[in-house]
Amino acid sequence: MELCLLGDFQELINSDMNNNDVVFNNIRELLNYLKSESEGSLMAELCSLIGIDSSNKVVYRQMQNRSKDPISYFMIDPYDYLSFINQYKCLAIFHSHLLGCENPSEFDEKTSENCCYPFIIYSVNSEKFFIYEPEYKDYDVNIIQRLKELI
Repeated sequence: MELCLLGDFQELINSDMNNNDVVFNNIRELLNYLKSESEGSLMAELCSLIGIDSSNKVVYRQMQNRSKDPISYFMIDPYDYLSFINQYKCLAIFHSHLLGCENPSEFDEKTSENCCYPFIIYSVNSEKFFIYEPEYKDYDVNIIQRLKELI
């Protein structure tokens, strides 16, 4: 096993900034994009992180779904998550549901509660959004409230 210093790991994260981030001027643009991307990903649940950059713009970064059953669940690589939160203030975790409705599964609720971030869910089947908010919050509740008002 190779030993890695925390500073080396931080440098690795900083050097791996994703150039595929999509920046939005407003929340309506983000919702339209989430819907469009979800409807174009029918072989696996789409998953992404949503954050706020230093100029208070909304940023979307699609993640690779690393689940062994990507039609039913999603899993984000911890390294990818750390890379994102190192660059942005995380706002929410997004994923699509290919089967069933937009309501969160028990797994979705537990995972949201564990990470203290809301889950924005879009159902390709019902063409509706749902936002699940955890009891303990580590995000800007005002932005999530505006998102809720738009869906």
